[in-house]
Amino acid sequence: MLLGGRVERALRRAASLGDGWYAATTYPLPLIERLAARYRTLCADAGRPVGTVAANRFFVLAASRAEAERSAKPYRAALDEHYGVPAEAHGDVYLVGDPEHVNRLLEGYAAVGVTQVAARVAPAGLPVRHAIRTVRLLGREVVPAWR
Repeated sequence: MLLGGRVERALRRAASLGDGWYAATTYPLPLIERLAARYRTLCADAGRPVGTVAANRFFVLAASRAEAERSAKPYRAALDEHYGVPAEAHGDVYLVGDPEHVNRLLEGYAAVGVTQVAARVAPAGLPVRHAIRTVRLLGREVVPAWR
């Protein structure tokens, strides 16, 4: 079981009881880096192996980065309003672009120790056609790069 949270008690719970730690939708990458490092330290202190470090992210992929941005824009605004995501965190919490760009963004997650990313492909009323396009591109050009 993955356990989430950003306070010390939540990290201790994940390190002592869970199979890993889960970063919520709105955690920017620098926060994930800091909390994941603390989680790893707490695992070592508890004599337990480090489990999964996962993040939940909104994905919109298209053949071009511009097309993906156009597709995502109105739905990203709804998520910004719902979750209170500041504009400066967009590059960290929204993985939007062509497959090459999204793979570069995922490199940042891997660099801070994220081992799994949950792909949200149809939040906030995003049309099904965009979600299907995203899933197909993830399957063809993103997931194979990370096996």
